[in-house]
Amino acid sequence: MASRCRRSSEARSEGTASSELRFCDHDFDRTVKIALFAAVLGLLISAGRAEHYQCLASDLHYSPTLTPFIDELPIPDSIKIMNGSQLVLGAYKITQVLHSNLSATTLYAYGTSEATAT
Repeated sequence: MASRCRRSSEARSEGTASSELRFCDHDFDRTVKIALFAAVLGLLISAGRAEHYQCLASDLHYSPTLTPFIDELPIPDSIKIMNGSQLVLGAYKITQVLHSNLSATTLYAYGTSEATAT
């Protein structure tokens, strides 16, 4: 069986420069195999972690089944700017029912005053 290793002088004559004394194809093959093994192992580990985190997230958040489209959507008021002057908007905490099957929840509404904020 012929050796698959080359001396550095042979590699230089082929136009490749290196400080190593021998270039062996079997060393390269082993390096590629190790790199592929590490990549596959990394994918397997990350897939297991993602599945674990998804399971944790599903335990923390309960989402009830809601009938869609039973409530009319509110249309926010428009703010008319007639003279081009500066407009100051505020953010106000309000309580609003988002779905008739759910209790009221706290939201932030924007507007020129707390009474008109939507």
